[in-house]
Amino acid sequence: MSQQNFSAGNPTQKGRVGEKVLLRIIREIFPGANIYLPAEENGAHQCDAIVISWNSLRIVLVDSKAKPAMSFYPDTGIDKHQFDNYTTIGRRHRALVFLCFIDEFYPKAYGNFLQILKRKRKIWWNDKMIKYPRSAFGSTGHTINFPLDYMKVLVDILPEEIAELKSHSTRNKDYGPNEKAYSRLSCALKENSFHPKQGRIF
Repeated sequence: MSQQNFSAGNPTQKGRVGEKVLLRIIREIFPGANIYLPAEENGAHQCDAIVISWNSLRIVLVDSKAKPAMSFYPDTGIDKHQFDNYTTIGRRHRALVFLCFIDEFYPKAYGNFLQILKRKRKIWWNDKMIKYPRSAFGSTGHTINFPLDYMKVLVDILPEEIAELKSHSTRNKDYGPNEKAYSRLSCALKENSFHPKQGRIF
């Protein structure tokens, strides 16, 4: 079964909306750190921001993905090539990588550190065991997906931002939100919510 079904839309403009939300996320979860953004606003870039804390001498690469969770699995993910690049950078330079997902079907952005998301896990879903990270192949290519259970709520997505995200969506209207997966996300986050100001980042 193909996981992503796409219709006409503008993923580039959708990404721009996601990057606006990302700035709020960074200021919230990395208070006091320096934020460095790509000089070329319209050019391709590997990550959306580099965050540096001079107090702890920590470097974090931050990337946002304006995309909904998968329709038939309790997960979301990033391009395999990006996953490989981030893994290599993290290993060579001891840099952290933080992934944010801005989802038009869920009113809050969610995410976590790649170093946490890429750990091997097994999730029980629809009477079968799924191993993570999970490779997925669809119309967007090869992605590496992570379970929503280990995502953390970050900030609210404003109603006007949700409307704009939906206006640029490439998701086929026959494939709506994965309500069952989002309910798992909500439960997991209530039990282990993300508290950036308690010193867990740096």
